[in-house]
Amino acid sequence: MGSMASCARWTEVVSPDLIRVVYLDGQVHEFPAPISANRVLQNHPHHFICNARDLYGARCPPLQPEEELQLGELYFLLPLLALQSAENLVALAARLYSAARKEATRAAQRRRGVWTK
Repeated sequence: MGSMASCARWTEVVSPDLIRVVYLDGQVHEFPAPISANRVLQNHPHHFICNARDLYGARCPPLQPEEELQLGELYFLLPLLALQSAENLVALAARLYSAARKEATRAAQRRRGVWTK
């Protein structure tokens, strides 16, 4: 599998002036910098955050709680159980990346004044 960093559509889901976190239900939350992983994890005790660029590898290193999320990056908020299987991580990554792309498309359409359901 290729890295999402090499994917031409990566720019569709990232924004240079925001931090985007995709939740398991497909919702995309946007945050201004600075924000720590711990702050995002506050209401999600059995979860971890990883950079979307790292998720397609066999391993997905969770961010440390004190680590700051970086502008222009896409992150996933995932249950700790997902760390038990690389296959689960890859499947989740594909699903969440798709959700992020759809949300980015809807946001772009809203900015242009085109409304979709």
